[in-house]
Amino acid sequence: MIEIIINNKFIPERTYVLDVIAEYLNFDYKLTVNKTVENVEFHFNGKKIIIIDVFFSKFVDGTKYLNSQNIPQSIAFGECEFISENNIPILFGTNNIKIEEQEIICGIDIIASIFFMLTRWEEITIKTLDSHSRFPASESVAFKNIFLHRPVVDEYIMFFYKMLYKIGYSGNVKHRKFEITLTHDIDYFYKWSNFSKFLKTLAGDILVRKKLKVLFSNISLYYKIQKNKALDPNDSFDYFMNLAEKAGIKSHFFFMSGGKTKNDNHYEIANTKVHEKLNQIIEREHIIGIHPSYETYLDKNQFQHEKMLIEKLTLKKLTCGRQHYLRFEIPTTWQIWDDLGFEWDSSMYYSEKMGFRSGACFEYNVFNCLTRKKLNLREKPLIVMDTSILNDKKTSWEIHKKNIKDLFEKVKKYNGNFVILWHNSNVNTYESAKIKKLFETMLEKD
Repeated sequence: MIEIIINNKFIPERTYVLDVIAEYLNFDYKLTVNKTVENVEFHFNGKKIIIIDVFFSKFVDGTKYLNSQNIPQSIAFGECEFISENNIPILFGTNNIKIEEQEIICGIDIIASIFFMLTRWEEITIKTLDSHSRFPASESVAFKNIFLHRPVVDEYIMFFYKMLYKIGYSGNVKHRKFEITLTHDIDYFYKWSNFSKFLKTLAGDILVRKKLKVLFSNISLYYKIQKNKALDPNDSFDYFMNLAEKAGIKSHFFFMSGGKTKNDNHYEIANTKVHEKLNQIIEREHIIGIHPSYETYLDKNQFQHEKMLIEKLTLKKLTCGRQHYLRFEIPTTWQIWDDLGFEWDSSMYYSEKMGFRSGACFEYNVFNCLTRKKLNLREKPLIVMDTSILNDKKTSWEIHKKNIKDLFEKVKKYNGNFVILWHNSNVNTYESAKIKKLFETMLEKD
């Protein structure tokens, strides 16, 4: 067994990171607290690894480190024999790695770096928000230093594993298999819930898309739907389930059930057709989750009300979901999800940029930096969202496709979980045709 020795400061924070590493690498450890130890030490079979404590050693035990002045600014990229990529971002510490017969001394503070990325504490300290009160990618260390496209936490953990191997540890890395999690936020159950929305689509076909063929196709489709001779374009539920079943996975449908703003209430969860669809999803043994409304990221009572409505209709306990508009406040929103008994959330994503917001492509328990407690709630970080691509008109499709494929290959390399958000409203549209083809290809079983 590996013995890990830490001092008596920041025990919850350090233990949280150690638990993440131990789960990822599938090892047990014995924790020893020794107030005279300055760094984090890993002892195995008479040898040890010392991780220099660059960050937490500077502070009095508590939460005073939560200050924007403590966010790393200029990031160096180091190289050594233990890295899995061409280099490794050094958030805290130096690239000094000293290798001796009985010990390795690592100047890269991977403990603080993993904690920084997974807990998202930079988002607590930076007050710049976008028009939807969201922390923007442009304010993040990962974006500014061009490593948002890298699962750096996975890199840090494998970096550590290679040091363990160097001192003689022969335990196998947990046999983690690459997987895809297919999710769907149901913002709009119908494409045209009323005639005015149909007219708005026609105006877009003429003035924006300038596609007369699409215009006439939409007119024909609308009247077929009215006569029950065609499905609504947003009724892609069977398509998703067929695709998932062919790939040997489950589709996760995140439904809305209320809200207080113009961004909510685009359909009634108790509507007969919606209820029928919920039952069909359950009968086919796919997953129903929640897409809580616009204000729920700060409103626990509203969130709980919406949760109860869906559970009453489905007679199923909700275990997962994603915030509407990806509105999220760290750590408040995580705490709400945890308090309401959810198993996992998948909101960790920047709406305008695909990539690794928390630096991870694996599922992990989250941590409340203010209460200094690890929560039962787990995060499944979202990696790619369809609307990030559709809303970015400045980037060509070829570049988008390359970026998505690169992310896909990175997640495969680390045997991670490639979480996709594919809206039901982005299947049968002119704009989404290329995304549809790409996602279909990714879901094909080897």
